[in-house]
Amino acid sequence: EWAYMSRGMSRLKLKDFDGAKQDLDVSISIRPLAQSLYERGYLYEQEGMRLEAFDMYFRSVKLEPSYAKSHLNLAVLYSQDQNSEMAFEHFKLAVKHDNSYSLAHFNLGISYKMNGNMEQSLKSFTRAIKLEPNNPLYIRHRGVLQFQIKNYDAAIKDFEGAETIMLLTLSSR
Repeated sequence: EWAYMSRGMSRLKLKDFDGAKQDLDVSISIRPLAQSLYERGYLYEQEGMRLEAFDMYFRSVKLEPSYAKSHLNLAVLYSQDQNSEMAFEHFKLAVKHDNSYSLAHFNLGISYKMNGNMEQSLKSFTRAIKLEPNNPLYIRHRGVLQFQIKNYDAAIKDFEGAETIMLLTLSSR
């Protein structure tokens, strides 16, 4: 199953979605693993097949409850469906099971902000930035939050930092 899963993931990186689907389906039929179920769920999402993606992510976390990537993708799907309670729970689970997952911290920060918990939102954004300090999206979102809670000096610093990173990225292309 590992050979099929690895080849499927390689094909996914090469945007060979049909080949990736075939290999992942074989891998899952031999022995489902959380990672292969996650990758297959991702492919379903790319095809616009949300229910199938939900199913794969659920199967993934049922098989391996600590698989953070599946929790994150479940949370995103729940957010898109306006189910903020379930999204929040899965964002928290993603962070709980992988505290070094910057994207999970960032999305948890957004969820906290939407729930009105600005202090926890700020902590989550800051943690995401500590994990990925050159991500202008994370820095800009923290700047917006800093502005909203009237930490204007900190907001300016974040906006300037995000702008600098974006300009450096553009100039290096």
